[in-house]
Amino acid sequence: MKSLQEILELNLIPFGKYNLTIGSLLIAFTILLLASLVSKLISRLIRRQIKRKPHLDPGRMKAFGQILKYILYTVSILLAIEAAGIQISWLIGASAALFVGIGFGLQNTFNDFLSGIIILFDGSLEEADVMQVGDLVGKVKKIGLRATTLETNDSISVIVPNSKMTGENVVNWSHNDGPTRFRINVGVAYGSNIKAVRQALTESAQVHPAVLDEPELEIRFTDFGDSSLNFQLLFWSNENFGIEPVKSQIRYNIEENFRKYGVEIPFPQRDIHIKSKPQ
Repeated sequence: MKSLQEILELNLIPFGKYNLTIGSLLIAFTILLLASLVSKLISRLIRRQIKRKPHLDPGRMKAFGQILKYILYTVSILLAIEAAGIQISWLIGASAALFVGIGFGLQNTFNDFLSGIIILFDGSLEEADVMQVGDLVGKVKKIGLRATTLETNDSISVIVPNSKMTGENVVNWSHNDGPTRFRINVGVAYGSNIKAVRQALTESAQVHPAVLDEPELEIRFTDFGDSSLNFQLLFWSNENFGIEPVKSQIRYNIEENFRKYGVEIPFPQRDIHIKSKPQ
């Protein structure tokens, strides 16, 4: 019958100067287990602080906690490798060529990781912010080290690489302290009563509860089009993420008011000249 000490010192993978024993494996496992427990404790403490102190920024607090957890896991993994009897310097030296090859193949991934660290430290992007990346508009659901998850109006989660969030022009609607101005373009037929057009557009926006009275809305005559007189309705609202349903309802109102005031929305018109061939 082997003693406990003999079992712990039993070699699992013996070669050269490196011996992986049951004891060293248990120590490494214990380090990782403690790191997991401390990570959960950090998350719990941050949630408690957010509830107790409403003036704290929840997004920044969560980002700070996430950075702490990344550092904790990195240090614990290195300690676990050392506890298992593997020298970090030997491991790095033996894998140098492999790391170079991986580095060339994963340049974009490393760029995403670096961008993720910048986002977490910078604080310009936080959870629950309404972001626009190109044509994509969504609420920040989660900020990861490699990618950020946005949730669209259709409740679809879109994973956006962090390098795209830092390398392109990104609109953060949540950074606006006041209301935002939106616009709706519409064209009317030539010969339409301009005063009736202004009245119809004004009434269509004013009746919607999401349109603010101050600043006042504005009607612009933007251009003489090929087959229409082009106008632009500009209005102010506090609705950022839910602005599309607001615009849709205003367009319904515009169509109804145009019928009321006898304003026509034209179809594209083209003149075709047919020349007959002389006989």
